[in-house]
Amino acid sequence: MSTFGLPEKQSQPLAKGSRLNRADVQKRLEAAGYSGVVDLIQDPGGVWRATARKANRTVTIRCDGSGTITEG
Repeated sequence: MSTFGLPEKQSQPLAKGSRLNRADVQKRLEAAGYSGVVDLIQDPGGVWRATARKANRTVTIRCDGSGTITEG
């Protein structure tokens, strides 16, 4: 379970009209159990992408405009 009491693969959606900034994304990733986040960049479509560590492995992660975090 994450800090927010949600399963690790999910994140709480944002309120309609909200936008994520770099600090918001960093906090969400850390709350979801990711560490060592590097190369956190927002693509032209508004999706944040980064590389991070979780469970002793390096993963590529995305955080979309609604705040949903996915690996891959």
